[in-house]
Amino acid sequence: MTPVGDFVQGRVAMVKDFGAEAQAVNSTTQAEFSNYRIRFIKPDVAFVDALLTVRNVNGPDGTIIPMIPINFFYVAARHGDKWLIEDGRAHFVSAPPNGMTFRN
Repeated sequence: MTPVGDFVQGRVAMVKDFGAEAQAVNSTTQAEFSNYRIRFIKPDVAFVDALLTVRNVNGPDGTIIPMIPINFFYVAARHGDKWLIEDGRAHFVSAPPNGMTFRN
């Protein structure tokens, strides 16, 4: 599933659909999962809510974007001794509104 919910199957379809995102990756790009919250549905099936932080990606204007936080929700299943992501959804973290202040 793509971040907008389209189902793609097979390498050719995935390269076609994610081609634009692949152009954002460069030799210094890094991705890291953190802040896991795991809820086991069954002993071998879990729902996971995590933060995916992507660093140093090429922006559309050619500049480097230092950090993009992404909320990533997925279902993982154990297959033998490995956990595999069965399905997932990514949502960009909302930026705080500009000019908003807290008043007492």
